[in-house]
Amino acid sequence: MMTAGNADSMDMTAMQHHWRLAVASVLMLFLLTGVPTLADAAKKGVATAEASDSETEVDEDAGADDSPKLKDGPYQMDYVPAEALQLPAPALPPIDIYNEDWVRQRLDETGHGGEPVVRVERMFKKATLREFTASDRAVEWARRQLSHPKAVFVRSGRVTAKDILQQVNNRAFFEELSPGVFILRLPLVVEHGASLVLDGEEIKTLRLSQDRGAFIEVHGQLYTLNMEMVAWDESADTNAQYESSKEFRPFLTTWGGSKLYMSGTRVVSFGYNKSKSYGITVSHYSEDENEELRQEGPKSWIMDSEFVDVYYGFYCFEAEGLVVVRNKYINNIVYGIDPHDYSSHLVIAENEVYGTVKKHGIIVSRSVNDSWIFNNKSYDNAISGFVLDRSSERNVIANNLAYRNGGDGYTLYESHDNLFWSNLAFDNNRHGIRARNSANLRLYGNKAFRNGGFGIYGHIADLSNTDRDFEHDPYEMRVSMTIHGGNYALNARGPFHVEHPESVVLYDLDMRFPVNSYGLQLFGIFKPHQSSLLEALIKDQRAVKLHPVELARES
Repeated sequence: MMTAGNADSMDMTAMQHHWRLAVASVLMLFLLTGVPTLADAAKKGVATAEASDSETEVDEDAGADDSPKLKDGPYQMDYVPAEALQLPAPALPPIDIYNEDWVRQRLDETGHGGEPVVRVERMFKKATLREFTASDRAVEWARRQLSHPKAVFVRSGRVTAKDILQQVNNRAFFEELSPGVFILRLPLVVEHGASLVLDGEEIKTLRLSQDRGAFIEVHGQLYTLNMEMVAWDESADTNAQYESSKEFRPFLTTWGGSKLYMSGTRVVSFGYNKSKSYGITVSHYSEDENEELRQEGPKSWIMDSEFVDVYYGFYCFEAEGLVVVRNKYINNIVYGIDPHDYSSHLVIAENEVYGTVKKHGIIVSRSVNDSWIFNNKSYDNAISGFVLDRSSERNVIANNLAYRNGGDGYTLYESHDNLFWSNLAFDNNRHGIRARNSANLRLYGNKAFRNGGFGIYGHIADLSNTDRDFEHDPYEMRVSMTIHGGNYALNARGPFHVEHPESVVLYDLDMRFPVNSYGLQLFGIFKPHQSSLLEALIKDQRAVKLHPVELARES
């Protein structure tokens, strides 16, 4: 490895030629991508958090010391072989197979499973309802039903809305209001071995009564096709629009061993801030419960659907192999899409997420690993467009678009070993891509421009003064990355900046269109090497690596 010396200044004529090419290339990029102007962004605005809502969850940055009392020692710049940095494009899983025909084939394969059996029974002392009848939650149903709480149990067979109507035979519990429009006024449980089919050919709209405490819990199978489910405020004769995180709103929760198929479904005003009641929840049982039940993890395939005013547009817990494709998540409350604890091998693709009121568009958090997030659009969200959080590792984030978000386009918190491939971030309030306490990141062919901070920003932070559970969420104050290819122009603070890194590798970057009259300025560890670094990257087209001098001596 050869140490780079102090390079002579670039030839002024060559530099001017580079700048002219840069201006032309960036302007062409804007034309080809159809990027809106700043004036267009101002007209549309950015969704803002409900700052006055005391129930808003704590932000991931709250209490973090982003300027720990560390001082960078000298960093050394070395040339590295560019060919060693080459990577093939990531192999992305096919998603065109997931469509309505595919769902109907799965439905045909399940068979009828015997005669449909539906019963109305008391809710308590039912193993399937333990999560929702424990402690203070039982009071909710008693208050809303004004009697000993009951639920509709789909016991066996393939059951439709007409089957429920016929077998329940009580308009106070389940009623057809007009042709194809039904209202559910009790909780409904789909038991293991049973299937509930809500097909638009029979049921156009299912309203779930907020007044009477209706929700749906699935242990068997649920199919929703070309219909809508609306949380319904009967007293106001309208959907149960979000007002407070503590106020009950109907929800859908599926459990271990279940299968959820949603195609062409519209979901409106579901969910509130109670365990497993967030809106659309796909969750495994607790370890203790599954010792008794012995069920596999839950499965879900959600496609070509729309979710509006849902507390969490999608949430999963300890799930594997879920598919969330070609959906719209519009003006949801806390998150649009939120896979959580110990989920893996997820496919999140071609979704459009915008207007999230309190937090992020798409977030994966707490060891959500080995998953694919690609071809999504996330914009006009209160904080970030995309977030990888709490040791979410070995994920591929490719070909996504993040813009006009109140925070970053893409944010990583304490999540190592992720690949960002050919993503675009522009007009975000903070940085294009930000990485906190995250190492071995590969950032290949991304574009970040017109962001309020840096195009790419990496840093460490001391989280000891936060409410973080360090047993479940350990972390290290480390950051390192490879930035290979891409365009980083017109960002307010510069193309990139990394504080206290273990190493930074740079190659083939287009960053030659500064936002201020002083020209391209680098900061921190890059500043002492600016002349030789820019000459290597722009003029000589070489790859460089910056790392602490003491590490070089130890090796």
